[in-house]
Amino acid sequence: MRSLVNRLKSQPEALNGLRASVWREMVRTAETTTFDEDLAAAFLSPSRLRRFYGQNARMLQESGLYTSEEVANVGKVIRAAEIVNK
Repeated sequence: MRSLVNRLKSQPEALNGLRASVWREMVRTAETTTFDEDLAAAFLSPSRLRRFYGQNARMLQESGLYTSEEVANVGKVIRAAEIVNK
């Protein structure tokens, strides 16, 4: 991943596309079968978000795709979702 990020640094649109694909994959893996009509989207499972984060956070930071602050902020959002879900 690091070599891909390094190749894309001179292409901001491509780098943003890669970043967006990470989000799409995280949402895809966390979606539940419960659909919210008001949001027009499926609910996300906090435990599935946590699993994705746990499996990928280090790589996303070490690759340079996201800063340590951005990765930590995602962790905080997931923690908040876990608290709300209890």
